[in-house]
Amino acid sequence: MNAWRNNEIGAFINADDKLKQNSGMAKPKGSKRAFGNILECKNAFKILTVEDDSDHTDNDKQETVGEEPNRKDSGTQMIEGKPELPQNNHNDPQNNMNLDRESQIVIIGDSIIKHIIPKKISSRNVTKITFPGKTVDEISNKLDQIKLKSTPSHIIIHAGTNNLPVDTAETCAEKVGQLASKLKTKFPTSRIGISSIVTREDCDLTDKIRKTNSLIAQTCLNQDYGFINNENIDRTTLNGSKIHLNAKGSAYLAVNFIKFIREAIKRPPKQEQGKETVEFISDLTNIPWQTVFRTSDPNLSWNKWKELFIGTLDKHAPVRHIRSGKHTTPWMTAEIRSAMRRRDYHKKKAIKLKSDSHWHNYKSLRNKVNKLIRETKSTFYINKISECAETKDLKKCWSTINSLLGKQNKSNYISELKVGENVITDPNLIAEHFNTHFINIGVYPDGNDTPNECGENLDFSDTNIHSQTNNKFNFSLIKVDSVLCNLKHLKANKSTGLDAIPAKILKLAAHIIAPSLTYIFNLSLQSGIYVNDWKRARVIPIFKSEDKSKCENYRPISILSIVSKVFEKEVFRQVYTYVNESNLLSKYQSGFRPQHSTLSALIKICDEILNNMDEGKINCIVFLDIRKAFDSINHNILLSKMRSNFGISGNELLWFESYLTNREQQ
Repeated sequence: MNAWRNNEIGAFINADDKLKQNSGMAKPKGSKRAFGNILECKNAFKILTVEDDSDHTDNDKQETVGEEPNRKDSGTQMIEGKPELPQNNHNDPQNNMNLDRESQIVIIGDSIIKHIIPKKISSRNVTKITFPGKTVDEISNKLDQIKLKSTPSHIIIHAGTNNLPVDTAETCAEKVGQLASKLKTKFPTSRIGISSIVTREDCDLTDKIRKTNSLIAQTCLNQDYGFINNENIDRTTLNGSKIHLNAKGSAYLAVNFIKFIREAIKRPPKQEQGKETVEFISDLTNIPWQTVFRTSDPNLSWNKWKELFIGTLDKHAPVRHIRSGKHTTPWMTAEIRSAMRRRDYHKKKAIKLKSDSHWHNYKSLRNKVNKLIRETKSTFYINKISECAETKDLKKCWSTINSLLGKQNKSNYISELKVGENVITDPNLIAEHFNTHFINIGVYPDGNDTPNECGENLDFSDTNIHSQTNNKFNFSLIKVDSVLCNLKHLKANKSTGLDAIPAKILKLAAHIIAPSLTYIFNLSLQSGIYVNDWKRARVIPIFKSEDKSKCENYRPISILSIVSKVFEKEVFRQVYTYVNESNLLSKYQSGFRPQHSTLSALIKICDEILNNMDEGKINCIVFLDIRKAFDSINHNILLSKMRSNFGISGNELLWFESYLTNREQQ
C-alpha cells in the first residue's frame, strides 16, 4: 500500500510499513497479521479487530496479534489495551496500564483508530489506547487500569461500533455518554471529545448509525463535550473488510481529531473558581431554601427566594458602576503599534531636522505599516467569517457581520426629541414621552383603548375550521432536571432584567437553585397566577431609520427577568408539543416555529409560482404588512380563541390571562 498524505494536515498512514516492522513476529498458518491479542470472532456480526488493508478473512478464523515495535519518537506513545513499555519491562505486572511519560492528549477507542499515528496528531505528547474488538462496556471496565502521571488536556473517545449489532441506538449512545462521564469524573479538567461512529457495510446498520450519532451529538451538547463529526468518512474510505478504514479513511479520521484539538485550544479555558466564588456557592448551599416551599402563593414564594438569593449575591458581588472603556480595534497587533511608533518618530524628526534620511525611513515605515494593516485586517475578517460558517448560527453570523461593518458601534444616546413643535432635551421628559408613546402603540384597530371591552360578546369559534380540537390542554409538572438544563445553557451575556440577577450567576448556581425555582414554576402553573415581578420590563428604545428626533422612528426592546425567560421556555415547550400533536397549526405557518423561517415560506411561494407558470396560469401575490401587528393583538380575542379553538380552558386559561394582563414597563 502506498502512503497517503493529507494536504491539510500531513497525517499519513502506511499500514504495510507497520507490518514490515513486525517481521520478527511469528505468523500462524491461515491467519492474518495485526496488532494486539489473538481474537476469535464467534457471533453473527464481525467484531472489530485491527487488520491490514488486504481482503478480509472469514469470521471464524483466528488472528495472530503481535506488539508494535518500540518507537523512539519523542512525545508520542502507542498503546494496544496496555501501554507500550520498554522491552525489559514487558513481564513486569506492576507496569501494566501505567504510562511512564507525561501525556497531554489521550485517544481511546476500538480498532478503528489503529492506523492513527500519534505524532501526526499533535506536536505535544499524544497517547493512543486501543481496545480491539471491545464494546463500550468492556472499554469502560478497563479505565481504572489506565494511570497517567498528569491530567491530559484533551481526551478523544471513539467507541460504540461493536455495540451496534446488539444494542439499540438509544442504548449505544447512552453507554458512550456514560463512558465519557466516567472519564470526566476521572479527569475533571480535561476537554472531552466524542468521535461519531463511522459507516460500515458488512451489515445494514446505516439508519442505526445515523440515529446513534444524532443522540451522541445531543449528549455532547447537553454535557458540554466536543462532538467530532465523521461525515466525511464514507464507503470509499473502507478497506476490503467493509468494517475497517483504509489509509485514506484513517487520515480523514486523524484530520477530524486535529480539528477538534485545535478548536478546543482556541476556546478560552474555564477559569478555576476563585475564593469568592467558592464562598458564594457555599453560602448559597447553606441558605434555608425550605422557607420558599412554605407558601402556596407564587408571588410570596418568589419574593422570599429573591430576598435570600440577592442577599447572598450582594454580600459577595455588590453592584459597582464603572466606566466602559473606549472602543478598541480588534485586529490591531503589537507589531503594527511598534511600526506606527517608529513611523511617527521618523516623521517628526524629518519635519524638525529636515533630514532626507528620516524622510526615507518614514516613507519606508509608512508603506510597511499600510501593508501590515491590510494583511492583518484581511486575516482577521477571513477568520471571523470562517468561524461563522463553521458554527452555522445565523444570529452569530449577522452579529459578526454588523460588528465588522461598524453597525454595532453606533450610539443609542438620545439628546433631544421633537414633540409637536417643541423640542425636549430633559432626559426625564424624554423617557416619559417614550413611555407614553410605547404604551399607546397597542391601540386596537377599532380605536378602542380598552382591551377588556373590545371583542366582548363576539364568537370566534368558526373563524378557522382547521384549528378546532376536542382535546384539552393541561399543564404537566416541570421537572428539576429540565430547569437545571435550561439554567446551565443560559448565555452569560444575556441582558439583565429589573431584578438585577445576571445570567452568569444563575448559570454558576444552577445546581443549587434549580429545585426551589422548579417549585415556584409549578406553583404558578397550579394556581393560575403569573408572578408580578416577571411582568415588569426594562424598555430600551432602538432607532430604526429616518429622523432620530421623532419617537415614531424607534422600536421598543423589552428586557425581562432572566428567571421568567427560563419559565417561559418550559411553558412554550408544553404548549408547542400540544398544538403540534393536535395538528392545530397550519402547515403553511413559518413564523415563531422551530426549524421554520422566512426561507421555508419563500420556498413554498416560489414552488407555487413555478407550478402555476408550468400550467399556464397567471400569478398574483398580495403582500400584507400590518403596522405594529404584534402590539395590536387584542388579548381578549386571543384568550377567546385559545378557549374555543385550542382546548385551553380552566386553570390553564387563567394562567395565560394572568400572564398577558397587568404588565408594567420602565
